Amino acid sequence: MEAEKIKLFIIENNRYKDILDRVGCHSIKDKGSYFIFGVPNGDGQNTSVLYKNSLVCNLHSRGVNGDIFDLVMYCLNINFYNKVIAVVERYF
Repeated sequence: MEAEKIKLFIIENNRYKDILDRVGCHSIKDKGSYFIFGVPNGDGQNTSVLYKNSLVCNLHSRGVNGDIFDLVMYCLNINFYNKVIAVVERYF
């Protein structure tokens, strides 16, 4: 499955929180157009944000800025893009 198709699936099926939960994020709060949360072994509850319409993700306390795939890579300690696609596909 292509990355853009996965992103579209996540957005169309409202699967944001599922992914945040599955990669170990905590203190997840839905703020309407975005989520705030803490990352696994993170130093705060509201240090990260995931925007729903674009899947842009900023892990402020970790200096990670990117998208949902960067979040998955960070949380699961994976550094290969294709591996991230395989992990996400397993859930859908």
